[in-house]
Amino acid sequence: MTLIMPRDAVARVMVAFLISGCALLVITGNRTRPDKSKSLLSRSLTDDSLHERNTKRLWQLRDAASSCQCRSLFTIGACGLEEVEMMKPKDHIWRSALRSMAGIRKNPKGESYVDALKTLSRYRPQNFRVEMGTNKTSRTAEITHPDAQLPFTRCSEHKYSPSDIRSCLENIKNKTGESLKIVFMGDSRARYLMKYFFKSIELSIDKDFINGKKLRELYSIRIRNDWNISFATVQSSLVWAPYLDEFQLASETLRSWCSDSAMLKDLPDILLVSYGTWPANFKGNLLAFADSFHAVQLFKDCFTKISEKSIVLWLMPEPVKTKHSVIGGTKNAQLDFMHDIVWYFFRNSNVIIWDTREVLAIMEIIECSELGSAGYRFNSPEDWNCWDEHHMGSWANLRSAKMILNFICGNVRGKNDDQYCCN
Repeated sequence: MTLIMPRDAVARVMVAFLISGCALLVITGNRTRPDKSKSLLSRSLTDDSLHERNTKRLWQLRDAASSCQCRSLFTIGACGLEEVEMMKPKDHIWRSALRSMAGIRKNPKGESYVDALKTLSRYRPQNFRVEMGTNKTSRTAEITHPDAQLPFTRCSEHKYSPSDIRSCLENIKNKTGESLKIVFMGDSRARYLMKYFFKSIELSIDKDFINGKKLRELYSIRIRNDWNISFATVQSSLVWAPYLDEFQLASETLRSWCSDSAMLKDLPDILLVSYGTWPANFKGNLLAFADSFHAVQLFKDCFTKISEKSIVLWLMPEPVKTKHSVIGGTKNAQLDFMHDIVWYFFRNSNVIIWDTREVLAIMEIIECSELGSAGYRFNSPEDWNCWDEHHMGSWANLRSAKMILNFICGNVRGKNDDQYCCN
């Protein structure tokens, strides 16, 4: 089953026109390209006023964020797409996909980013095997969940035990004097990731009756409002904002964090943002793009400013699926526009654009389709979430949570091992 992303040619031309036209309004003066030898983030850490605010908040997360190898868990080719291209120098399909991604990142103009991601997803090991019986009616399927190294990274993720995670979170609190603060902002995809992040650390945190009950509420996936939970070593909030510019708390929270008077102690250590699905689902092609462009432009400077003090991870929206296959169509074409918008506004900032999880999602979608074609339409693995149009399954979400844990705990473990991305 091929993953087809049909696109409205007129809409694509309009996207390119709007981005190039809006560039004249957004850019004032000369844009300074970042110094590749020293990231914006590492330079911001030398600012005296930043040290004066709260030196204890400057902990290992900033070191991890300044490592392109660690960022490669989230952004394909964080150390350079040329390096990824040379991982398979004789494979012209591989090289073509990466060069297409490079062109879109440098000059967004309405081309499909997801087509390139689809190509890269084919290089991951398959999660299942179907064996046909001799009478062609007997089929067996072996379902596996390999934690294989991502095909576009030279490093792997460490698998943390509950005791590892507990030690990590306690070390963070001992070093900083405060528990880890992590905020999930946006739509239900942010909520799902929050759910699986806590499923990943649940055995490593001490629960009482109240926060145990709140965890069950989170796991039930019924929350569509602002929500928070607190433990001795972790504090977390869900800021519900499917439309960034239409939800008061999200707008007020962002403006308070990026104000000149904001203190480091008031900011989250990590801010994860998921945005774009609702405009794509409920609005027409160009209107969805225009609304999304406006919302991100409105808070662009704010997110950029926050990313100089905290870690900002921007979750790119994975494609929707319908009946085990990606139909493409209007919704996915509109979601694809978010790549143009996000790369246009944040490619020269400290905001970490998370597109690796899209490869995991696309892999699941393809496999849901192939399982259906093999006769397993009605008994596909529950944790692949094949029947949920908008959310990837628990396997991909847990893998995403594992990436976050590697980012948080890589340096805190106190061990050096070059095979792991965040050491």
